[in-house]
Amino acid sequence: MLPWTGPDDYYRHVSATRAVAERGITQCSCCHEARVHDMHWPEDAFWRWEIRGRVLWAFSREHAQVLREFISRSHRKPADFGVEFAGFLANLPAEFLHAQVRDEIVKRIEKSLATSVAA
Repeated sequence: MLPWTGPDDYYRHVSATRAVAERGITQCSCCHEARVHDMHWPEDAFWRWEIRGRVLWAFSREHAQVLREFISRSHRKPADFGVEFAGFLANLPAEFLHAQVRDEIVKRIEKSLATSVAA
């Protein structure tokens, strides 16, 4: 049995621009067999959006909701979102924070949240 450590445990250690590898579990959608998988963030992220040639990603639904709220604000303070998200938010690339892309990003995240099943 592989000990499971979810991506939420990595919030304090990961910047928004650095890829992270960790062990995860994938499940076949046909036979439902579970297998060990070496995860590579953000390539394997379910929550990811291509925005003007760059990838914005989140570890989880909650993280996507925090990104949406943070990016939608004109005055942003990463500390307002708690220690588990502050480091990630503080390191978001500037091109995701410009007013010119704000609405596009927020709409794309909202669409993903609306079309996915909440856990």
